[in-house]
Amino acid sequence: MIDIKGREIRIGMTRENEPIKLARSDIVMIRADGAMIASSNTCLQIDSTQAVAALREGDEVRMGMQGEISAEVTETERDQVTVKVITGGTINAGFSIKIPGNRYDKVPIL
Repeated sequence: MIDIKGREIRIGMTRENEPIKLARSDIVMIRADGAMIASSNTCLQIDSTQAVAALREGDEVRMGMQGEISAEVTETERDQVTVKVITGGTINAGFSIKIPGNRYDKVPIL
């Protein structure tokens, strides 16, 4: 039996592989522009430009091993979105970002 989860959106490398702590009300940018910038508590690099394009203001974003960190999209731009953390926690490079709902499922994989 094979576990097929579907698309995975991953957080890029952090400075010195340090965990990233996100607290309630933190404002964080999520970028997928291909820049070689380490993820931090103010900017998360992800591996999916399609995910950024699919997000809209007011959307929920879940992060972490089980989606335990939640944030709301407050602003969108071409290659990035800004989110406000609702439920904080600690994440590491390679952890997943999940977008609840159907919109991301309809974005083509290139």
